[in-house]
Amino acid sequence: MRWILLAALAATFGLCPSAHADAGDPGFTLTVDPTSQIGGQIRMTLSVPVPAMALVLGSTGNGPTQTALGTFCLDWPPLTAMPVGLFPQTTRTIRCPIPCDRDLVGASGYLQFAAFDQQGVIGISNAAQVVIAANTECP
Repeated sequence: MRWILLAALAATFGLCPSAHADAGDPGFTLTVDPTSQIGGQIRMTLSVPVPAMALVLGSTGNGPTQTALGTFCLDWPPLTAMPVGLFPQTTRTIRCPIPCDRDLVGASGYLQFAAFDQQGVIGISNAAQVVIAANTECP
């Protein structure tokens, strides 16, 4: 519970990423399929070196944004923030559905996460970009 509160507080005080500092901290890795189709899913895999709570942030811009926590590769404010528990496993794959909305085709999204333990931020991941593609199965 404390981890969720820490993640929420950190987001409130400005977790914003930058595409120019996309290497992230060693051991904090975000892997995203570079292209996802409307009507499909965005698949993200988060990895951390130790059990942690992560806050995945998403934006339509790639920053950079300077914060007290470091430089992020997203525009601020992020459009989405999603908490993800990485315990006891330190790797987790999550999937986010994409609606069948042709207006999304060609849009780019930028993702990055910050990881927290009970003391606060322990690392920031690399940034990742996903581009939304057409799907002939969507009306």
